[in-house]
Amino acid sequence: MISYQNKSYPFSKILGWSSSRYETFRICKRKYFYTYYSRFDTKDSPEKIQALKNLTSIPLSTGTIVHDIIKTILKRYQKVESNIDAERLKDYILNETKAYCKTHSFLEHHYDISKEDFSDQLFEDVFSKISTFIKSNSFSFILSEALPHKNEWVIEPGGFGETRIGGMKAYCKVDFSFPTNDAVYIYDWKTGKKSFFKLKNQMLGYAYWASEAFNIPKDRVFPKIAYLNATPEEDPIELAEKDIINFPEKVKKDSEEMYQFCSNIDDNIPIDRDSFSKTENIKICMNCNFRELCFA
Repeated sequence: MISYQNKSYPFSKILGWSSSRYETFRICKRKYFYTYYSRFDTKDSPEKIQALKNLTSIPLSTGTIVHDIIKTILKRYQKVESNIDAERLKDYILNETKAYCKTHSFLEHHYDISKEDFSDQLFEDVFSKISTFIKSNSFSFILSEALPHKNEWVIEPGGFGETRIGGMKAYCKVDFSFPTNDAVYIYDWKTGKKSFFKLKNQMLGYAYWASEAFNIPKDRVFPKIAYLNATPEEDPIELAEKDIINFPEKVKKDSEEMYQFCSNIDDNIPIDRDSFSKTENIKICMNCNFRELCFA
């Protein structure tokens, strides 16, 4: 039987590749600086930058709460296999949503896009997506195929999902994975629009992580994206052999691009902030937490 091995790696300061880190680097170098190197800023206070970084939004909050509740549901099934009480689940979602709104600051409030209380809207969004999850083929498959192996489930593992891809440091933190007799399945929950191009590299990273964590060939790892919109969709990601073979070179190339913005690569110390250029795509700016710093 395949089993999960929680591997650890010696501490190092050098940056680690992740699909989200490189995507931020790709779309806007200044946002990348604020996101990963705020403590090195000499012009704006790190506390102010951190406060802006911590701003959430309605779509982001929906995704976060949905992930947290699915995590709770899965952990509950590891202990108790009886069906979920629908009314208790609804009350739980309502309480979790209200608690989240009390402890988070919203981008829409900070930038005066809206002054309304978002708790009702968030509850409706989250409740709808969790209801979709409960009715989905993904959940049915988990209960039928994964439940016998519930002791080997990996549900949002602690830490950052550090691994190695072609010898390069990388972070690949899965939402949920589990082994069957001869394979490992990975599920990633999505509450937004489809974006296959961006997600493909994320799924390739997950496949490398799972291969290491479960000691299994990469072609026996099956990543799936579960979209939790009004009509549930499951999108299996086909990992072509050439993509698997070429992926370590991509991670190396991406990492070396990011290294160019370090004055000290081993200690992950960045070059001066002004060397991190701002995007020219104003649509990106309008959805950015840090826009007040750039437009000041």
